[in-house]
Amino acid sequence: VTSTVNVAANNWQFVDTNADSIPDRIILNMGSVTNVPDNDATNDYVLVSFDSMLLDYSSSNNGASVSVKTTMMTSGFNTTNTTNIIVIEPVLTTVLATNASTGNAGDIVPINLTLSHTAASRAHAYNVTLIIDNLPSDLLFDTTRFTSSVAYSSYSLTGSQLTVTFDKFSLGSASILVQVFAVVQQSATPGQVMTIGSYSTFRSTPLAANFRTTTSTRTTMTFTMILLPPVSVSTYTVTP
Repeated sequence: VTSTVNVAANNWQFVDTNADSIPDRIILNMGSVTNVPDNDATNDYVLVSFDSMLLDYSSSNNGASVSVKTTMMTSGFNTTNTTNIIVIEPVLTTVLATNASTGNAGDIVPINLTLSHTAASRAHAYNVTLIIDNLPSDLLFDTTRFTSSVAYSSYSLTGSQLTVTFDKFSLGSASILVQVFAVVQQSATPGQVMTIGSYSTFRSTPLAANFRTTTSTRTTMTFTMILLPPVSVSTYTVTP
């Protein structure tokens, strides 16, 4: 098959059919197409290749189907074909845990945060930010102690919040385990219920600008700090 098409001659047209300032249709004028009589059916086709990007519409969710329609119009007939593309997005979850249940003021509480892809996740996650926050005032992070099971891009640890970032969290890779330590403050009271929250934000593309940032479902960990009773000292007077 031969064609007089010349891409450099601006035979491509990009059309915005729904007036959202984003081209959603490509029109290619291929000129006159001739099928050379060479008795070889294997080359009787025209291949048109182009790249496209899934836009951040509310319907562009993980597992959704997006239709791409192509139409060929000639002087003799028209034919249309539709291809369905499945949207793949990362889906992440965080889990908080601690083995502390009792303690005194000044005691150290280890806090483990695990970041994982869920079973529904279908793609790598990029620009991942992992956050632990909402610490009660009676529990403060030890800002000198922080570990991560994988290399991270950056982290910030204050008395009340941990923020750690990762460039990429690959689909199918092992969960990321982050550990921090919190110190029980003097103001803590027996039976006090302490709640800590965590969540992550991430993208499905390494490109930085103008793309959706997804926030995972917030996870909370609640535990009751049963403070150990203080040692009481009784004074006795002995009379000989």
